[in-house]
Amino acid sequence: MRILKILLWSGLCVAAGVALASVRVDGHTPWERLQKGVKQQGPALDKAKGTVSDVYDEAKKKLSRNDEAPTEQHSDADKEAINRLVAHRK
Repeated sequence: MRILKILLWSGLCVAAGVALASVRVDGHTPWERLQKGVKQQGPALDKAKGTVSDVYDEAKKKLSRNDEAPTEQHSDADKEAINRLVAHRK
């Protein structure tokens, strides 16, 4: 019985693939529409790849161990706000 289920599901998957590749909806098959959409998003995907590598390099640079002391990135107003919060706790 299990073999019949496997054969039935395999046949349905093949039929779905044939339908996606051959049935036309408004003059185009779903496969053609997918290809067209991917081609239109191509430049955006290339831009995303560049930004991902930039973010990776930046994170790697921040996380790498070096002998230099870390630099503070807080403004004077932020430091004063923190000092006021800490002063209230005492």
